[in-house]
Amino acid sequence: MHCSVNIRCTLQLLGAALIIGCEPPPPQSQFGEYHPPFKHLRFATGDSVTVYRVKYWTFSDGEPPALQLEYEPLVPVSDTAALRDFARQVWPLFEPYVDSLHLTGAILTATHLEVYRGGEAQLSRTRSFGFTANRDTTGVWHLTDDPRPLPPPGKFGAIFEANGAPFTNRFPGK
Repeated sequence: MHCSVNIRCTLQLLGAALIIGCEPPPPQSQFGEYHPPFKHLRFATGDSVTVYRVKYWTFSDGEPPALQLEYEPLVPVSDTAALRDFARQVWPLFEPYVDSLHLTGAILTATHLEVYRGGEAQLSRTRSFGFTANRDTTGVWHLTDDPRPLPPPGKFGAIFEANGAPFTNRFPGK
């Protein structure tokens, strides 16, 4: 009898500690955790999109490293043709960051992140679709399986931190 009371009390205390003292973990996807406040990609038009991450990727299979931009698109993730067009609009603002690292590959990931909170509980769901961009031997960038060259770097627009400061494009170990 004494043992079951101790177990029940321990479980009750553990449950109370979980409810009172813990915040739900951040949402997570295949690319990692999502930690607000988020960056923003601002277009010359004044429009902006949320940037969930800018990540430097290295690959163990010998592929060259790549820079990933994961963002919330202004079009549905289910509409891949619209996503491709939107990625072509995003590219001129992202290319300078890729070029500054002397990379030949990049990843543009459109992600729709939904977070539902109720009291201390949290649920999240992500839907993503990505494009890879590669620089050919003549120095021209293309999305994979798209013969059209990507637009050149833009002069207006950039990635900004949540506080409004320009994104610095510094990666540990790089």
